[in-house]
Amino acid sequence: MVTDAPNGRNVDILLVEDNPGDVRRIELMLDMLEDAYRLHTASSVKSAHQTLSNQPVQIILLDLTLPDSDGLQTIRTMHTTYPWVPIVVLTGLDDEQVVADAATAGAHDYLVKHDLDPANLWRVLRYALERRLHEEQLRASQHAYRRQAGELNLLNRIISAASASNDEQSILDITCLEMAQFYNALRVLILVRHHDDSLVTVQAEHHHAEMPPLRHSQIDLDAEEHFSVVLLTQQTLICPSLSADLKLFLTSPEESKAIIHPLTLEGENIGFFVLNLPQTYELAVSDVRLLAMVAEEVELALTKIRLHGRLQAYANELEDRVQERTQALAEANEQLKSLDKLKSKFVSDVSHELRNPITNLTLYLELLEFARPEKQPKYFNILRNQVRRLSSLVEEILTLSRLENQSHQHLYKPIDFNYLIQQVIVAHKPRAQNNKIKLHFEPTTPLPPVWGEPNQITQIVTNLLDNALNYTSEGTITVATELQKNGSETEILLQVSDSGIGIPEEDLPHIFDRFYRGSQINRDKTMGSGLGLGIVNEIVSLHNGRITVSSIPNQGSTFTVFLPAANKD
Repeated sequence: MVTDAPNGRNVDILLVEDNPGDVRRIELMLDMLEDAYRLHTASSVKSAHQTLSNQPVQIILLDLTLPDSDGLQTIRTMHTTYPWVPIVVLTGLDDEQVVADAATAGAHDYLVKHDLDPANLWRVLRYALERRLHEEQLRASQHAYRRQAGELNLLNRIISAASASNDEQSILDITCLEMAQFYNALRVLILVRHHDDSLVTVQAEHHHAEMPPLRHSQIDLDAEEHFSVVLLTQQTLICPSLSADLKLFLTSPEESKAIIHPLTLEGENIGFFVLNLPQTYELAVSDVRLLAMVAEEVELALTKIRLHGRLQAYANELEDRVQERTQALAEANEQLKSLDKLKSKFVSDVSHELRNPITNLTLYLELLEFARPEKQPKYFNILRNQVRRLSSLVEEILTLSRLENQSHQHLYKPIDFNYLIQQVIVAHKPRAQNNKIKLHFEPTTPLPPVWGEPNQITQIVTNLLDNALNYTSEGTITVATELQKNGSETEILLQVSDSGIGIPEEDLPHIFDRFYRGSQINRDKTMGSGLGLGIVNEIVSLHNGRITVSSIPNQGSTFTVFLPAANKD
């Protein structure tokens, strides 16, 4: 009798009962259920253990009154021996103390024989199966967590060793040792190609004590197909079984399997990482991923060491070239410091932008509590403005995050660009009028639709208009569309020109950097967080477009966006 458990596997039940009548009664009840089960029987505890040693089951129905039963101790023994099999106790008495003691000893549930019917039996069996499934899922999650923690510890140890040493051989030896201990591998090898010929040499290894060392042994790539495949594809190769040549080379004492991963340096293959595992080890995708990460750390360490060696050689041979290299590294370091300062400035700007509305919210909420009725509308208006300001900043940060995580290409469609721009301009008209700024739209018609994601295209126009309004105290802002050919492709242009403060020449190369707000901007008096143009640049790139800017300080700026037109079909 067979059924599927909640996890989709066949269910085997072991009934440990010496009363033939009860055995027959339970068997008949199982036959009456909609589900079907495979029932195994044992008339004693001893025969139950014999059955369980040969036949795995999903549930044990256990009578405690068997001649060779030790009562609760029998439950403890079975629970200890078969911890993942739920035990359902069959009792003749509906005694709460007996039930509680059985549960303490390891029983999952109980059934009273004289109250036993198909419904109760089905309920207990299904509950036991579901509980077993949940426990299996929990164990799997715990195992995955322990595996991930182990992988992180392994990587940390290898990275620490690589950081602390400038000796190539030492790093390779430590890597082999750590991988061998982590996997309990038969053998871990790092083979290196010293020339362009087909021979690779075992540069580092770790192996079981009973296996012979292979240090400095060589293998011909042309004669061994596994390495040839990895060299050709530059991909990890899983070998569920070994060829005769590879098995002979590894001197594996038994059937085994292997993973071979290419080692590259500066785009060139320099050798292979070989993990030789027992046949009983079950390979998973995580093993391939881990081996790739370890290989990457080895490659980074070797790159560092070899670059250091080259610098030393240059220092001995060509002092001038060393000086140039040192200067280049110093400039690169300054660029990194500059980027770090920009990030710190961004955090400071965001903190400042957050602090102001939060401070105002706190202040006016406290004032509102004691304000006279005629003051309340003013306070509510201030609170609304601060909430909008705070919401806008958070939305910009979230927009950047969304742009990094997905491209929205599955939402692309033809868009009426002129209509979209007109809607954005209408939304910005009140702000322009309040600031006494003339806002014009000069559309080119007819204009083919642009190909893109509507919300993101709207974001481009909105951010460019907001930017123009932020840095224009008076004068005119003009939004225009054009059509042009770029080779065989049709492009649609969006131009946003203003008569504002303009952009200093030294700021132009950084204007689309996410954390940049300009070297001469007073952030306390000028709205914005430095994210708007960065968001525009991200969206334009996602749409296979481009953006340019031209500006004259104190006269104004013009931003031009080039976007692909939608295909006619």
